[in-house]
Amino acid sequence: PRPRNFPGFSYTDVAIGSGKQAQAATKVTVRVKEHSTGKKGTYQSLTFMVGLRDVATGLDKAVVGMREGGSRTLELQASANDAPIGNFPHNTSISLDVLLDK
Repeated sequence: PRPRNFPGFSYTDVAIGSGKQAQAATKVTVRVKEHSTGKKGTYQSLTFMVGLRDVATGLDKAVVGMREGGSRTLELQASANDAPIGNFPHNTSISLDVLLDK
């Protein structure tokens, strides 16, 4: 799959889910881990309302269009990592694996 590029972030679909699609003003639960940890990393579960900026701008925008059960690799520049995402550092560039739970 090809990366999709946006100001401050990009993502690559790893798996396309088959459930409901995440849209603005919907409540979603995602599991997130730092991409560089590979299979050994630990996922953190986050629940938020899409579009309300409860999490970093890049994550908030990157889940739009994902289907439940899908996963993406998300590359955030510091400008789009402007709010906490679980225990991950913000205001710095980071690469994350994101899974949208059903």
